[in-house]
Amino acid sequence: MRADRRRGPPGSATYALDAFRRQGCFGEALISAIKTAGFKPDSFLPEYGPRQYEVTVAPEEGVRAADAAVVLRELARAIAWRMDQRAIFAPMLAPDGIGNGTHVHMSLWDGEAPATHDAAGAYGISQRAAPFFAGVLAHMSAICAFTAPSVASYYRLTPGRWAPVRADIGLQDRGVALRVAPVFTTSPEKPEQQFNVEFRVADASNCPYLALGAIVWAGVDGLTRGLSLPAAGVEAPFLPRSLKAALEALNADELTTKCWSHEAKSAYLAFKRAEIKVLEGATPEQICARYAAVY
Repeated sequence: MRADRRRGPPGSATYALDAFRRQGCFGEALISAIKTAGFKPDSFLPEYGPRQYEVTVAPEEGVRAADAAVVLRELARAIAWRMDQRAIFAPMLAPDGIGNGTHVHMSLWDGEAPATHDAAGAYGISQRAAPFFAGVLAHMSAICAFTAPSVASYYRLTPGRWAPVRADIGLQDRGVALRVAPVFTTSPEKPEQQFNVEFRVADASNCPYLALGAIVWAGVDGLTRGLSLPAAGVEAPFLPRSLKAALEALNADELTTKCWSHEAKSAYLAFKRAEIKVLEGATPEQICARYAAVY
């Protein structure tokens, strides 16, 4: 997210305390509003780009996780407007600029018991949970059509931007599609509770309900088929390099015929193909500006 002041100096240092001063009371107001809305804020901090901030909420179960994402975005927009600012959630403000991603942290639980972590498992993931993440990797190209659903999304998913370019998994690697997140605790009970895997092939041009639904369906397919995570060192396939390619992958993925009706799938494909057509002939700069105006 980028807080765009319409008055005053826009610049701020990367990750610096000065960035907190420059954003005024926006972060304080947003955290308070998230609490009032019934969700638990987790963090608000300066990010790599100028005027760029990261805000997260605590884990939620099921559809409520998507609810939290929608509420957070709308609260950010409303608070920014009241402060004569603008919150921008577009994936790229300029084609050669700094990306704006949305990351999804996931863990599997058996009732009240965490079921994702096993120190002896590959990547620290338990045998019970591994097929879920293997399913996400197996359907990653199709998932992109929901999690990175704009033309500008693919300006971010390029080498050198701390963004994924392959359907891969890695330990604490910010350039992979599935990142096994670090655990910060000295308590022997906490690692299993904190342990999670971060999905990084997403930005806020997506619909959280469709994006999270696609990830869950892919993971459930992995559990159903008992898929295995790739061995370390195996070269992973590239992600789609454009929205058109992602839509083609979605159309070809047999899983979508199981979790979606033909009518819903056709409508989504038609809608997104129309979006591509509207932007035909526009320069990358114009495309980024168009999405920045909308998101």
